[in-house]
Amino acid sequence: MQARAVVVAITIAALGGLFAAGRTSEAPPFASVTGSVKLTIPDYPAPGLTTVEQMMISAHDGPNGPSGSIEFRSPQSDAEVAKVDVTCIVVSGNDAWVGGTVREPFNYVSRLGDPSSRITHFGIQLRDNGPPGQGVPDAVHPVVFVDRVRPPTFTPCNISQPLLPVSAGNLVVNAGS
Repeated sequence: MQARAVVVAITIAALGGLFAAGRTSEAPPFASVTGSVKLTIPDYPAPGLTTVEQMMISAHDGPNGPSGSIEFRSPQSDAEVAKVDVTCIVVSGNDAWVGGTVREPFNYVSRLGDPSSRITHFGIQLRDNGPPGQGVPDAVHPVVFVDRVRPPTFTPCNISQPLLPVSAGNLVVNAGS
C-alpha cells in the first residue's frame, strides 16, 4: 500500500513538473495593445472648457495581419460609441500606434463654432508606463481623420503627436517576440 502511494506521489510530482515546464514567461509571438483609458483634456475644445474622452483598445498583430477593435467615446462626437476596426498596429518598446477604419462614420466638432467633420478613420498613439500607481501614468493622443480620398498607402498609424497623461485606466503594450 505504501509503495502504491509513493508511485502515485512520484507520478503527480512528475506531471506537475511537465505542466510547469510547459508554462513560460516568454512574450507572445505577435505584438498587441490592450486596455482602456480615460483622457481629460483641459482647455479643449476652447479655453476654460474640459473634454473627457474614453478609449478601449484590443489590437493584435498576427499571422494574418492586424485585427481587433477600438471603442472611442467623446462629447465632441455625435456617436455614443464610435467603433473602429483595427487595420494597423506598430509597437516599439513601450510605445505603440494603433488605428483603423470607423465602422459607421461619425461627426466630430474639433473647436467650438467650427462645423462638424465626418470622421472615417481613427488612430491613437500611446505609451505604456507600467501598472497604474507605479509612477508616471500611461499617455495617449487620439487622432480623428476627416472623410476624404486617401492614397492606397494611407495608414492611421502614421501619426506623431505630443502625448497626454491618462487620468484613469491602463494600457498594456506587448512588442511580441
